[in-house]
Amino acid sequence: MKSTTRRSHLTPASNVGASSTRQARSPFDSTEFEQRLYWSEAAKGGKLWPVRVVCAWSDIWGFGLKLEEAGWDLGSAQTAGLVETLDLVYERAGRPLLVGTGAQASERILVLNDGIARTTDLKTTKSLNRRLMVYYLRDLLIQHFVLVPMLRTRGLGLRTVLAGGQRIQYSPERVTGESVLHHMEPPSELGQRILAQQFLYHPASFQMNTAFSRAYLIESKGSGCGILRNRFYVDRSWLETINWACGRCIRIPEAPTGNITVSWGRKKQFEMVFDKVITMDVRGMACVIYQLASFTVHAAFEGETTHFPLDPALISDGRWPDHS
Repeated sequence: MKSTTRRSHLTPASNVGASSTRQARSPFDSTEFEQRLYWSEAAKGGKLWPVRVVCAWSDIWGFGLKLEEAGWDLGSAQTAGLVETLDLVYERAGRPLLVGTGAQASERILVLNDGIARTTDLKTTKSLNRRLMVYYLRDLLIQHFVLVPMLRTRGLGLRTVLAGGQRIQYSPERVTGESVLHHMEPPSELGQRILAQQFLYHPASFQMNTAFSRAYLIESKGSGCGILRNRFYVDRSWLETINWACGRCIRIPEAPTGNITVSWGRKKQFEMVFDKVITMDVRGMACVIYQLASFTVHAAFEGETTHFPLDPALISDGRWPDHS
């Protein structure tokens, strides 16, 4: 693709007698091309480093069926309230729950139709302190707690899965008009508009992200494998990855039912009760998945004890947290 600008017949007085030149630029002159060479050479040379990550994947249960009933026509889907549902879920779940800079843990969110993926880098054992981790986990659980009754009133549901793993960036994050346009400097107005467009989105946080893959694949197994609607699941990989980053403050039980506790200073800070353990092989990954029944924020953490049910029947009955 070429962009051309009409050359003026007038030459500024200061340039009389000098040749008027305009520099030609191609995609090979762009910084994007330099970045592509860097990542390509690093990938071929085995110089890329995996980063530990944790991921949360939430999917609106029943949305596909509702879309099918609307004939996969988005106008009909909007009339049926499905677009409003997406907006309501986005409004509540499309905000970062953990914000940091540099090596600090900082969440990145990717919205994919009726699903929301949240991934967080844990680059070092100092990326996430224990107190921030509990706040983050608490907020993930409360978000699920709030969304379930709203979706149930619309004949829908929600499944959330937490998993841990790694990610590795192997390419640039975007491709713009700089990578496709041959032009003269300065570019024409049309050329400027083309140069400003972004044609490819490939966020580093989601490039070859095995935690995201694991959470997504577990959730997609569905009720046939025991992954039920309106339930919250924690894969053991999430707990193990957090333990690596936070000094092994999480006690992971082996029993089929029991409590997952977060403690430090000889005091119990946070607790998750599970009522079922699911074991399954997912594409060669041995998964141990805890189905949560409730969680408790203890007084040692927040000054008072707060108990939240995660059993769908209790949530739909409108029972709010117990304080003591």
